[in-house]
Amino acid sequence: MKVLTIHNLRWPHYKNALFAEIQFQAKESGVVWDFVHIARNELSRKNLENQSTALERDYEYEVLFDDYLENISSIQIFKALLATLNKYKPDVLNITGFSAWYWLLIELVTRLKGIKVVISNDSTAGDNQSVWWKKVIKKMAVKNAHGFFCFGRLAVDYMKSLGAKDAEILAQNCGVVDNVKIAEIYESSEKKNDYRAFIYVGRFLEIKNLSMLLRSFANTKNNDWKLILLGSGDQEAELKKLALTLGIEKQLEWISGKPWYEVPKYLKQADVLVLPSKSEPWGLVVNEAMACGMPVIVSDKCGCWPDLVPENGGGFVFNHEDSAELSNCLQKFIKNPELVSKMGDKARMKIQNYSIASAAKQMIAGVKNI
Repeated sequence: MKVLTIHNLRWPHYKNALFAEIQFQAKESGVVWDFVHIARNELSRKNLENQSTALERDYEYEVLFDDYLENISSIQIFKALLATLNKYKPDVLNITGFSAWYWLLIELVTRLKGIKVVISNDSTAGDNQSVWWKKVIKKMAVKNAHGFFCFGRLAVDYMKSLGAKDAEILAQNCGVVDNVKIAEIYESSEKKNDYRAFIYVGRFLEIKNLSMLLRSFANTKNNDWKLILLGSGDQEAELKKLALTLGIEKQLEWISGKPWYEVPKYLKQADVLVLPSKSEPWGLVVNEAMACGMPVIVSDKCGCWPDLVPENGGGFVFNHEDSAELSNCLQKFIKNPELVSKMGDKARMKIQNYSIASAAKQMIAGVKNI
């Protein structure tokens, strides 16, 4: 059996370990699983390039265009995808995007060739405000697919809303990172400060809701905790100006974006991860923090919250539009610092159910079933 995964970008580090594990397990089970990436990277992540490291697991792959995705026309992509299908001749095609018109045409080609299609989906209804014609394309793509790999419950619900059937959900817990490696880096890192801190890790973009995070932190009116912001982006200057206005600039620590293998070292300097996004398909940094034994505070727009956060007590969920509710979540840790270790232990236990090994096993079993 031959499976081909076509993924938009080579860069995303969080897929590296999963793809390597899939390829490893697939060989063990007699499945040939190839990986092709359309582009090297995307422009919004340009500053995070050249962060490859020996810590990353190896897997065999091909990159169709050594360029940014935005610089490649849809026609170029479509022609390259056709050539790729002819080159690899898979029995199953796994695609990780399905809202572009060329995916519909590729699905038509696969039907003519007898190739079955599995869509990987990390999107949810909450982070998708598509124009009508994109919704039409998505529904048609879902209708023509034979199965789905989903990040979690909300991603499953979204696929079902587009027409997917229960039996077509081949894997549900695909929102994973390399828990073991991340925990190893965290445990071997040195704690360099003596204060309590919340931490945000990600890009500084409006959709990440960081202005509300600053306001909510300011509203706690505490002088004991700090807020670490690790990342970079277009909103950085605006956020620093807001911090001055709110009078919290001395309680903030700004750290430029770091490669994934350095993030656990900075998580070690904090106590609680906060992800306040207005839209977040999943939020893999939540997995990373939980693998380090940290409690988390996430917005109700983070796709991971129904799976990772509320059931085991490893964190809090808040309304992404309610600054007071976020302040209240922050205050719970400020007033009760003993919650950090108690909830962190529960977070670490919960995330063990979301491993790259189990996700790869589900996905391989899924393609065999169709």
